[in-house]
Amino acid sequence: MPSFFGRKRLIQRTCLDCGETWTLEAGLARLRARRAHGYAAGLRVGQVGQALAGQEALDAEAGLDQDLETIRQVRTCPTCGSERYKDRRI
Repeated sequence: MPSFFGRKRLIQRTCLDCGETWTLEAGLARLRARRAHGYAAGLRVGQVGQALAGQEALDAEAGLDQDLETIRQVRTCPTCGSERYKDRRI
């Protein structure tokens, strides 16, 4: 008997502008960019540099840029670049 918990959950996403469909894992479909809030939002580059050694701060910023790019790619249509879509579980 197949295990329900062993399956990967998939989402089929359909662009509302051009009709293109593509498939994502459910975890990727739920990705959202989060806003920094509280104390961390008020930090300036100099203060972050004091908290992290120079190269570590640059690596952290590069990692954040890469995460934001992944989120942008997941949330846009690969054909037309629209951010209007409808999700359906498959």
